[in-house]
Amino acid sequence: MPKLPPGLYDLPIANEIDQELQQLDRAHFAADRRELDSADANVALARHLAAVVRQALSAVKDDERVARQAEIVNELLASLAQQNIGVDDDDHLALPPRRLASVRRIDVLRGETRLSDPLIPLAQSDLLVNARGEPSVGQAIQREIASADRIDLLCAFIRRRFGWRGDPCRIDAA
Repeated sequence: MPKLPPGLYDLPIANEIDQELQQLDRAHFAADRRELDSADANVALARHLAAVVRQALSAVKDDERVARQAEIVNELLASLAQQNIGVDDDDHLALPPRRLASVRRIDVLRGETRLSDPLIPLAQSDLLVNARGEPSVGQAIQREIASADRIDLLCAFIRRRFGWRGDPCRIDAA
């Protein structure tokens, strides 16, 4: 069986994949190679680059891991800046590396109030299923309401109702 099993793919062909494609048994396998569409090549290439950078950054193993990771990111940005394509010093990470968690108004009467961090990081999307050990929908919403300037909610609930003997009676969709 080849390292690339039969199926659909949507990957830029990196050297490793190209070598595997060249080693395919052409009597049993065929591969479709297509040009990248110029309209969305940036998305596919950025996704590939992000995966490679993520893997490289996770491989950093020293006492000052976050600082070294930030240095590597700034080195990559400096390389891009040399291409004169809209990347400049403003895109570099400030050192030491930190993240912005909030900007909040200070109420003159009540003083400074801190906002709670959301249960799910803002840069991540997640499916809330109310499973044991997972954040509940209610908890997640409650933590984020204080920082919201607008709330859009789309949800679907399916629950199974049981009869008096525990037999399933019907499924309600609300």
